[in-house]
Amino acid sequence: MQSAYDFYAQRSRTAAERFLATYLLTRDQIVARPLWWHVRPHGWCQATIRTFPRYAIFYQEKKAFWLVAAVTSTAQDSDNVFARLLIREVAEETE
Repeated sequence: MQSAYDFYAQRSRTAAERFLATYLLTRDQIVARPLWWHVRPHGWCQATIRTFPRYAIFYQEKKAFWLVAAVTSTAQDSDNVFARLLIREVAEETE
């Protein structure tokens, strides 16, 4: 999240603040309607941050809660993002 904010802040403080506000709105939408975004084949949802489509929130349903695992650039290969999330998930399960 911080790196995304910093990316926009390098260009404009106003843009960075708009990004933060839009991120918070997207986060609140996930909290209110987590099933709005479809589940990807790897079991993760990807909510693109509107008007800032360069970044998305990746989250997954757990037994008692929703886990927000990443706010990352959508310019990356989505398979790579999902692979990193799965590796992290498996590592946490084996601890």
